[in-house]
Amino acid sequence: MKIFHTIGWWLRGLAVLRHPSLVRELGDIRATAERLARARAEYAAQGFRLSRTAMLENWAPQRLCVGENVAVEHGTILSWPVDGDAQISIGAHTWIGPYNNLRTASGGRLTFGERCLVSQFCSFVTHNHGIRRGVPIQLQALSEERTNITVGDDVWFGVGCTVLPGVSVGNGAVIGAGSVVTRDVPAHEVWAGSPACRIGERT
Repeated sequence: MKIFHTIGWWLRGLAVLRHPSLVRELGDIRATAERLARARAEYAAQGFRLSRTAMLENWAPQRLCVGENVAVEHGTILSWPVDGDAQISIGAHTWIGPYNNLRTASGGRLTFGERCLVSQFCSFVTHNHGIRRGVPIQLQALSEERTNITVGDDVWFGVGCTVLPGVSVGNGAVIGAGSVVTRDVPAHEVWAGSPACRIGERT
């Protein structure tokens, strides 16, 4: 009876092959899992903790630099362009929480210092689209006026922050939940709002 049960499972598995879309989806899931496994192996010596549900778009070892004991939680996207020398760098003991969006374009640099906390649903994008009138946005090149985002050590981002291209956030700064950071934040200051502005200082 056991052999007939096993054959039945095989036959049901073969029946799945009649659905090309499902086969493609399973292939995509396998490719994603293999990419994550390669990344974990690449940074194993640093103790990199990478969730199995994180996404690495166009990852290559030279495009990601991590310090010791970095964590990237579930649902977070780390994205690089297909071509170019974009880079994401995450300092030691920094925690990137769930469902964050870390995105670079060609030549862009996204840098986090050590011991930072990035809460959920935050976005860090190093480039904007051009917005000239008379040309559809989708057809315009990325703007090169402001690129790169630099975050110092010991910075905390509350839930739902957005940090725009060209911004530097100083050591020890705190960014309140839901803030949109459009300009540089000095060290140890507390900023909040949209656009974010200074509301206090760490004491």
